[in-house]
Amino acid sequence: MFKIILLAALMFTSNLVIASQKVNPFPSLSCSNKVHIRVVDLVYCADSTTLSKINFLGLSNQTVVVTSQDQNELAIALNPPEISLGDMHKKLNMSVNDFFHALYHSDPKVKNIAKLRSAFDIDENNPMSVYQNGDIFAFVVMGENQDYDRVYINKKGSDVIYQISGEFNQPQLNRILSSLILDV
Repeated sequence: MFKIILLAALMFTSNLVIASQKVNPFPSLSCSNKVHIRVVDLVYCADSTTLSKINFLGLSNQTVVVTSQDQNELAIALNPPEISLGDMHKKLNMSVNDFFHALYHSDPKVKNIAKLRSAFDIDENNPMSVYQNGDIFAFVVMGENQDYDRVYINKKGSDVIYQISGEFNQPQLNRILSSLILDV
């Protein structure tokens, strides 16, 4: 009997934890008088007064590295799910968006969720946050114990993933998100 009560209490509290995680709105768009850099269907607005260089990698417009005058680099790329996720969403029979939400909520129904979160460097020092603008989501992994911070942008119902990587803090993340025009 005690095991049943304990199990019910654990399920109830884990559902409260999941429900308490919130999705943040995207910051207001701030793209006037800025250089627009397009990566397929995503536009990043860069302040020309602090821009040092723009490098398009390869022969396509699917990856760009933007460098500011203080030498901060931001890589923006269109990555297929087999690169960004190792196609784990397919192995779990989930959509890309559902997979990211499972990571965010640490969904106990997903087999090996702790290992998956670890593979994406998600832990108490590198928490995941989520931003939403309509059916566009930004899944952010940012913290102190990883090589670079990441923003995964995905439209619900789509396999397209834009990945923005670099080193940034919360105010810089807000600036990045407010500099995105999402035509995805």
